[in-house]
Amino acid sequence: MGLKAGASTHDPDQLLNIRTSLLDHKVYTIDGASTTEIDDGLAVEVVEREDGSESYRYWIHIADADRFAPRDSGIFQVARDRATSLYLPQGSIPMLPGQ
Repeated sequence: MGLKAGASTHDPDQLLNIRTSLLDHKVYTIDGASTTEIDDGLAVEVVEREDGSESYRYWIHIADADRFAPRDSGIFQVARDRATSLYLPQGSIPMLPGQ
């Protein structure tokens, strides 16, 4: 789902009403083979111009992690404090605890 132009909200339930479905996109993950969180992707759309020529629209897909954690929950606070998952040579530190 993508936000419609001009949308601004942080309430996950309200987001469902203002998002545009992108389920028809063929999305390719850009996450590495060793990642535990497949949450980023890329899609390409061929767009026909008025003159009949084609151009390309590139879509960047980034997961909305806070959609799955209520803002007043402990998991949300931990994820907010961590801000991102870290992938290090000796292991990883996930953004969401318990993974």
